[in-house]
Amino acid sequence: MQIKLTRQKKILLLIIASMFVNFRETAPLAASADMYLDDSGEVIPKLSTQGYLAVGVPGTVAGLDRALSEYGTMNRQQETVAAIFLDGGEAFQVGERLVQEELAETLSAIARSGASVFYQGRIAQAIVQASQENGGILTLEDFTRYRVRQDTPLRCFYRGYEVVTAPPPGGGVTVCQMLNVLAGYPLREWGWGSVESLHSFLSAALFAYRDRNQVLGDPDFVEIPVKRLLSQEYAAQIREQIGERALNPQALQMQDMPQGTHTTHYSIVDQFGNAVAVTYTINSLFGAKVMAKDTGFFLNNQMNDFTVKLG
Repeated sequence: MQIKLTRQKKILLLIIASMFVNFRETAPLAASADMYLDDSGEVIPKLSTQGYLAVGVPGTVAGLDRALSEYGTMNRQQETVAAIFLDGGEAFQVGERLVQEELAETLSAIARSGASVFYQGRIAQAIVQASQENGGILTLEDFTRYRVRQDTPLRCFYRGYEVVTAPPPGGGVTVCQMLNVLAGYPLREWGWGSVESLHSFLSAALFAYRDRNQVLGDPDFVEIPVKRLLSQEYAAQIREQIGERALNPQALQMQDMPQGTHTTHYSIVDQFGNAVAVTYTINSLFGAKVMAKDTGFFLNNQMNDFTVKLG
């Protein structure tokens, strides 16, 4: 959902050569709508966030490899960097060093052979074996069927700027919807941080996130009314509902959805003027908190991004 506004109209948000590279996780083939519910239809705590049943089919390796092979200027054979964790359960002291041999071997294998070693070789086999031994549903077919998609970016305009952002299932629709609503308010006149500007911004976000939660989804399975959501007529209707008083989120059928401090984003511009913005994640801190043997990396709990229970 990251954007960059620029009068030069440079293309951003995982967009390379005016292209959106979509390498989000996918659900395993064996996933079902009620896989996180008990016999009475209630959500089983932590089942979608911890353990192998929470793991979606990873897309980061395939996506970064696709971007590198089609648009990159470097090769994969680059130096790996050790991260710092614990030493025998104790914090490392200044001057001490941890070498992550398994992770280094995983990265080296990818550097030598590309994404195929991850999705068709020993790494996929190790993840699938660990998943099946620990209540997960990942299969080798999930990995071999995974495909990166390249889509046309979503574009909208805000006060003379062109915003180039992520199409569904990315969050660009939500960003553009908020900007359309805010474009109808005299924010410069009100001033940054004023009661009026804060009220309009928070209210625009409230309506945009309501629509995100209720009508957005995977465009392969859900028909998303992007044209209606981003129309000026719809933005005007929202402004009429906002009014001058604070809104009660419950009146908009909004549930409490706390956001964590995780996910990685970086933006890079090279000497040729090419610009790329990349957002990727294993979801929450340390993902599903599981690591397949001999791989050296934590697996995602992205399955929690799907609707755990209808409604």
